[in-house]
Amino acid sequence: KKNYGTLTISPAEITVNAGSAEKAYDGTPLTCYTFSLESGTLAEGDKLAMPVFVGSQTQIGRCDNIIINISVLNARGADVTHNYIIHFTPGTLKITG
Repeated sequence: KKNYGTLTISPAEITVNAGSAEKAYDGTPLTCYTFSLESGTLAEGDKLAMPVFVGSQTQIGRCDNIIINISVLNARGADVTHNYIIHFTPGTLKITG
């Protein structure tokens, strides 16, 4: 007699942190395109790629540095983003006087 079961594969949850930066006012925009995996684990061979950032600070003050999208690629370069639920944590862009 065979007993068939159900196999469920759920996406892995990860959190990606946008980088932060600070500089003294010089009239030019401050941006930061760094990011890191804050929590969760990527499958072996997978890597984060092609982040899309929103955030730029030109005047004295601060703003959030936000990633609005990022892809996950496997070792062969295929997009496997669908295997993950991705959360984002903003960084900070700060210009001092």
